[in-house]
Amino acid sequence: MSLLGRVLDTTRKKHAKFWGLVFFVILAGLVGINVLIRPHHAEYVYDTYPGFWALFGLGVALVMVLVMKKIIYPLIEGPEDSYDDE
Repeated sequence: MSLLGRVLDTTRKKHAKFWGLVFFVILAGLVGINVLIRPHHAEYVYDTYPGFWALFGLGVALVMVLVMKKIIYPLIEGPEDSYDDE
């Protein structure tokens, strides 16, 4: 593994909670800004609701995770002992 790969892997393992908190604060800040700063003219009906697109993105992400775990993964999963045939 390259030096950069080792540094990134070590940083990820040691500071995972910190980076999760940083990105959560950034996301919360963006939603807060969306509540305070209103668009001049809404392009879609739901643009008038503050934070709609943040909640919509969260909902779509959760649905994608559920679809991958419950539908796609069982389709592509192989037998458990498929790599034991040496």
